[in-house]
Amino acid sequence: MGKLIARLERTPVLARLPRRLARMLTTSTLSTAVDLAVLFVCLGALALRPGPAATIGCLAGGLVSFWLCRRYVFFGARGSALRQGLAYGTLVVLGGALWSGAIVHLATGHLGAPVLVAKATAALVVMVGWNWPVSAKVVFARRAA
Repeated sequence: MGKLIARLERTPVLARLPRRLARMLTTSTLSTAVDLAVLFVCLGALALRPGPAATIGCLAGGLVSFWLCRRYVFFGARGSALRQGLAYGTLVVLGGALWSGAIVHLATGHLGAPVLVAKATAALVVMVGWNWPVSAKVVFARRAA
């Protein structure tokens, strides 16, 4: 996984960003891929309804995202993995979902944007404006001894 992340970081767009932010974008992309893969398996092979399938996909993507952020974005994050996991799940995953839903609602309902455009825009805005700062400043912040 580390080699894949290192390769993705060398892409022209990501190479210009600060290292941790580039890693956050990379891990977000990989986590989204897991989310979508699990969603499609749940819909197809397991014949689940879309709501439960999306929930399971989101949880799988969130777990992968937490693990990658803790390991590759915030190297050697100190502190309790349980505390960080709960904070990440509550603040980053749930908080990000609420912000994303609000942005998609505004963009589709009031601005007439197509759903996929609204979702992609929301994902980028929430990642840079919410997930990144909350992860860096709250969840994985270095604590004074």
